[in-house]
Amino acid sequence: MNTDMKTTFHKIARLLAVPAAFLLASCSDWTDPESLGLHTPEIGEEYPEQYAAYLENLRSWKATAHQAVLATFDNSTAEPSSRAHHIASLPDSLDVVVLTAPELPEWQQTEMEQTRRDKGTRFIYAVDHDGLRSDWEAAGGADAAEWTAYLAERMATAFDACEQYGYDGVLVRYNGKSTLHMTPEELAVYTAEQRAFIGPVTEWVDGSEPKLFLFGGDPTTLLDPKLLLKADYIVVDTSAATSVDELTFAVRSCMGPQVPAGRFVVTVPTVVRDDPDAVGYYGKEMALPLAAEDTTLHVRRAVSIPYLDMTIDTAARFGVEICHNDYREFYIPGGQRYRGTDFAVEGDWSAAAMLLVAGATAGEVTVRNVSMLSKQADTAICEALVRAGAAVIDEPHSITAARRPLRGFEFDATHCPDLFPALAALAAAADGVSVLHGTSRLQHKECNRAEAIREEYGRLGIEVDLSEEDTMRIRGGEIRTAAVRSHGDHRMAMSLAVAALRAAGPVTIEDAGCVAKSYPGFFGDLKTLKA
Repeated sequence: MNTDMKTTFHKIARLLAVPAAFLLASCSDWTDPESLGLHTPEIGEEYPEQYAAYLENLRSWKATAHQAVLATFDNSTAEPSSRAHHIASLPDSLDVVVLTAPELPEWQQTEMEQTRRDKGTRFIYAVDHDGLRSDWEAAGGADAAEWTAYLAERMATAFDACEQYGYDGVLVRYNGKSTLHMTPEELAVYTAEQRAFIGPVTEWVDGSEPKLFLFGGDPTTLLDPKLLLKADYIVVDTSAATSVDELTFAVRSCMGPQVPAGRFVVTVPTVVRDDPDAVGYYGKEMALPLAAEDTTLHVRRAVSIPYLDMTIDTAARFGVEICHNDYREFYIPGGQRYRGTDFAVEGDWSAAAMLLVAGATAGEVTVRNVSMLSKQADTAICEALVRAGAAVIDEPHSITAARRPLRGFEFDATHCPDLFPALAALAAAADGVSVLHGTSRLQHKECNRAEAIREEYGRLGIEVDLSEEDTMRIRGGEIRTAAVRSHGDHRMAMSLAVAALRAAGPVTIEDAGCVAKSYPGFFGDLKTLKA
């Protein structure tokens, strides 16, 4: 950013800091409200020359080569009731904004055009494969052939809004599936479905230059990745990452032989004041030591505290200091640099938890290269196993879980929400009702895990009750033969597979190949338990 722009920006910032106060009075006998005609002048009205210079510098900056800032804005409010509903109130620093509702009322279109003209911000909307699938299922769709036809029909008009409302481009979201475990018949159906979605995208991209084209989702699931070479950016969803290891894993999972990783942009959650769980500070903790100035982060209510500890500990091993005051404030000195070091990567306790539950419910299992001394949150699975009555043997570099008569148990997974699928399989095998707390943490995982557990375990004959706030109650019982869905969630697929070890007959899991996200060899290891 050049000096003139900085000077203008600081002048405007000082002006914005001037406080205003309003005195409201009421009386018991008034009838209709009276408009007082109050008007607070905007910065551009009060200081037109300075603001015009600021905007000119802003547009010039955005036209240069720099690290772009992208954001999603929920514009679904038809009638604005606060400044937060206005496109014109978006931060000036944004380069590209993805609007969630493509069809714009006149006032939104006007604000979009003015913001683009004044601030150089570009606007796009999303064409979402999973969203189209949800619409089709909500309408009662079930047949695969009908779904492909429906998809082709919707995609025929998916890009019309781009010209109609004057958008600068489109974000195409597609997650797809792993073809690793597909039969030839399943692969043929999957290929036809992908072509019905990606074909129109390719046609639009080829005919719409220089419109922006962003790809979001899992690029490795594209059968023909050449389309990615035409993408301006590839958006990798890392918003669920709670440590640098998970962030790195999420990015590496999207890399492939023909995937241009140099175009990756990663997503981070922003803090929502109404949602105490939306902390989103883990990635910031890793990035802010590189800032020029010191930073203090204020947290209303910290959750997943073990992951905060892991982040701080990992940063310290690379020579970076992060301090906190009982997890309410985090002080991060600026001007730091990460230093190379020798680092031993621990075994993954989230994966180990599934195998240990398999041992506790269907036979004895020993998992090596894990230790109870780890800071990983999911070491808590051992506490849950003991509460349920399983035998747990802790050795220096391994943990063993063995089957014993299991009883219902109570467990709070607020700080280790990734354990819920494993805990569900454990509770399903226990005698009586198990009570699990912390379900509010499950809504924004790979799927809404609380609802997915209720739905899929219900198909297996297990009663799951979510009527109490932040609580899941599971009544254990026999597992019956059924066809269930993974919901594209690797932990759900593993959970259902572990539960199926106790079934009297076959259990079919749709899209079981999604386990490749974190544990590609899971089913191979699981087979040894049945041998």
